[in-house]
Amino acid sequence: MTSYAEQVRRFSHNARLFVLFIFLNFLGDGLFLLLYNLYLVQLGFREDFIGLFAGLTALGAGLWAIPAGVLTDRLGRKGALLTSALLLAVAHLGQALLTDPLVLLALSFLGGMAMALYWVPRGPFLTANSTLAERTHLFTVALVGEEIMGMVAGLVGGQLPAAFARILPGVVPDSPVAFRYTLLIGVTLTVVGMVPLRRIGEDLEAEQEVAERPGGMGRPVWEIRPAWHIMAVLALLEISSGIGSWMVIPFVNVYFVKELGVSTAQVGYLFFANAVVTTGSVLVAPLAAQRLGQVGAITLARLGSVPLTGLMAIVHQPLLAAVTYLGRNASFFVGIPISGALSMEVVPSPLQATTSSVRHTMRSLSRTAGSFLAGQLSIGRGYPSVFLASSGLMLLTAVILY
Repeated sequence: MTSYAEQVRRFSHNARLFVLFIFLNFLGDGLFLLLYNLYLVQLGFREDFIGLFAGLTALGAGLWAIPAGVLTDRLGRKGALLTSALLLAVAHLGQALLTDPLVLLALSFLGGMAMALYWVPRGPFLTANSTLAERTHLFTVALVGEEIMGMVAGLVGGQLPAAFARILPGVVPDSPVAFRYTLLIGVTLTVVGMVPLRRIGEDLEAEQEVAERPGGMGRPVWEIRPAWHIMAVLALLEISSGIGSWMVIPFVNVYFVKELGVSTAQVGYLFFANAVVTTGSVLVAPLAAQRLGQVGAITLARLGSVPLTGLMAIVHQPLLAAVTYLGRNASFFVGIPISGALSMEVVPSPLQATTSSVRHTMRSLSRTAGSFLAGQLSIGRGYPSVFLASSGLMLLTAVILY
């Protein structure tokens, strides 16, 4: 903890403002992640539409990732992040107020574009505003902020529909109207999150310190492997991990409500517990990278999620299923901040935005495939086939890393 406190004190003014933006933006987004699929169920949509909706979000993010890199160069990282927040607020506002299926799908695609404009400049921004000594800690704190807000959204968001039902005449819990008011709170938080973003100044553009390959005699990785080779490996990792993880993530709330019979409030508690567990996992990431090396830590994190994801296919008791799901995420999330920092360190500074765009494109397109495939499998063969397929793809990711 002393190491964390020392490194956090070294964070730049820009980095601190960005972390504040994360807290506000992801609290609003967390309410949508928790409730929106359930809201669609209340409106009468099935899993195939939910899978298509989630897939189009990822598709919008993937197709827009390369243009987002170009736009980031023109607007600057701050301008791109502000545009991202504005587009996300517009998309979420429309999703909360409108019900036409085609309009919702279009707004889903717009939300994906907003995500691209957040994730593409995110890594280069954090790298430019940190030194190597504090970089993994900054990536970790940023991810922890995102997870903590998911924690708060899960704890509070699961209760809000019932709260609105108590104060609004004629509204019942788990009704579309109660869900809609909760989603509008999420939109408001996204708008407020733009305030600290506007106060961010110019990037520090700290001199990049290179990542070294073990046995590489101190040479940077890009002098040992050509850039295309590095990007190809990063792209393959995003494809296998993106499909595998996104076969599970968009459907967890629907699975627990429809298949295991839990309530919306209980799903909120699960999301809260998940955020607690994953936050703890993310916090140990710097120590894991120090002890095992960056690649070793990421590989073990992916391997640990394989059997637990598979167990979800045979565990049908709500409490056991929740514990298994939390264990799966606890392992998986250790590797996320490490892989984010590593991907920026293994390429020279001029290629960081391009690398971020390539990674995000592959990640988003693979998530499109994963959510669409899971939607079809859950209807045709049931959720066990979804969890087994996801487990196999996580194993493939670990093999590629090894």
